[in-house]
Amino acid sequence: MPDRKEPLLKQAVSVVDTLIKGAVQGLSSLHDDTPFWLRTASSTSKIENRPMVRLQNFESLDRYVGYWDRFICYCLRIAKARGLVCDDSSEEKSKDEKNAGIQDSLKLAKFSLEQEQRLQEMWESLLANEDEEVQVEKMKALSMSFILQSVKGVDHFNSPLVHFAAVLGIDEEGIRLRKGGECSFVLAGYLYCIRVLFVEHTLPAATRAEQTDVDIDRFLDLRGQYLIAGAYCPTGFIIRWLGYGKTISMQSGNSPSVTWSRSGGDDMLYFHGKPLTMSRFRGAIHDMIRDAEDILWRELMWSEEWERFEIDLAGINDDLACVQRGESFVTRPVNQLGDKVEWMAD
Repeated sequence: MPDRKEPLLKQAVSVVDTLIKGAVQGLSSLHDDTPFWLRTASSTSKIENRPMVRLQNFESLDRYVGYWDRFICYCLRIAKARGLVCDDSSEEKSKDEKNAGIQDSLKLAKFSLEQEQRLQEMWESLLANEDEEVQVEKMKALSMSFILQSVKGVDHFNSPLVHFAAVLGIDEEGIRLRKGGECSFVLAGYLYCIRVLFVEHTLPAATRAEQTDVDIDRFLDLRGQYLIAGAYCPTGFIIRWLGYGKTISMQSGNSPSVTWSRSGGDDMLYFHGKPLTMSRFRGAIHDMIRDAEDILWRELMWSEEWERFEIDLAGINDDLACVQRGESFVTRPVNQLGDKVEWMAD
């Protein structure tokens, strides 16, 4: 994702968010069986039992949209590195420094002539700071150039959509591939964005009230070419990969979520395959305790830093068998807590 030094890419992310979230809002106005056909992943005449709907959890939607944000930024960066656009707004840097970290992507990612043109137009729109409405339309055209692509007779990795799906299969640390259970939810979010963009292109929400059976037939025809498994399209390969991931996840459903190992003298905890050193885990617990103590002193006891004190709980002497009224670990002389009672009362 772009940082604060990449304002144009941050604007591109904002445009993607506007485009996809606007399309998601329009899902509720789709005609009859259209949401069911949109979610059906195969060419069978049997329609999917569950329709394509708006996600109720906004955090999940933001996470899904984030996958498309990353894809668009990935493609825009590669296009810029290949010289498809000249950006004079940034500081002068050497070519090697600008392209650091994406050398493999420059070699492996492939764009069609239409995709290169759309990427160039999107960059020019961002540089010219065009109206958001114009940028949204150009972003939609760019996105559809990736979705409406045939890979019949060619390597499916020639599709940027498939190529980036493979990139999403690498974990954030960049040191291993995601396991099936970890990757399936990522591909599901990626596929959700593809379907939402597809239906917004074929059946725009703004003109949905005027659409006829001709428009729906066009949607079904394009769906059969670009949105199902077995159609020699990028989306078809992603659907199959998602199926593989779900199968692997189900087969390993009884595997533990949390595992331990000792590496280099430090205990390592793995949660669903994600590493977390125990020193960091313990540090997080200590930080929470420290924050809780600070809130207790500041908000409940209204005490300044110099008034605060610590008590070694391990040194507290107590007798749980003692049931005499008025006696407790506080009143036992050995604990020397008598003055603390007076302090609390004050």
